[in-house]
Amino acid sequence: MWLVIWPLGAERWTYRNVLVFVTLTSLPALLYAIPVEQFMSMSAAQNSNLAFLAIVAVWRVAMLVGFLFRVAKLHWFAVMIGTLGPLAMIILSVISFNGGKYLVMIMAGLGREPRAEDLANQAVLMLGLISLYAAPFLFAGYLGLIIHRYVKRSAAKVEQK
Repeated sequence: MWLVIWPLGAERWTYRNVLVFVTLTSLPALLYAIPVEQFMSMSAAQNSNLAFLAIVAVWRVAMLVGFLFRVAKLHWFAVMIGTLGPLAMIILSVISFNGGKYLVMIMAGLGREPRAEDLANQAVLMLGLISLYAAPFLFAGYLGLIIHRYVKRSAAKVEQK
């Protein structure tokens, strides 16, 4: 993650700040410790686990956005590229190995046999299609931000001389 965000010009990117960020992203994972299978039917427990998975994912992305705005002091466009770019690459790499539906099913505690109508399959397909179409634009934005930072630094060095 550091290698993706640092070239965008992140400020205050210290070990302590990143450690605090990682610690805060782990708090909602306590939802996974709730044994919903003990006091719910299997389908209700699976739906609860999917909801927990969604809550944890949204929390972690929201924490990343807040961290990049407040701590790394990135511009909103750099925050968008620094957040969505790695997410799209992760989703595309998981889907390219045909592991996306199984990953969601394992994390949500769903059954072993996938069915076409499963919510997990639909979610992975939707995220995969969005990532597939967004990835080239995100990559172009990432390269543009790196070039912009390089030109800005070069101009600052020329002014100093």
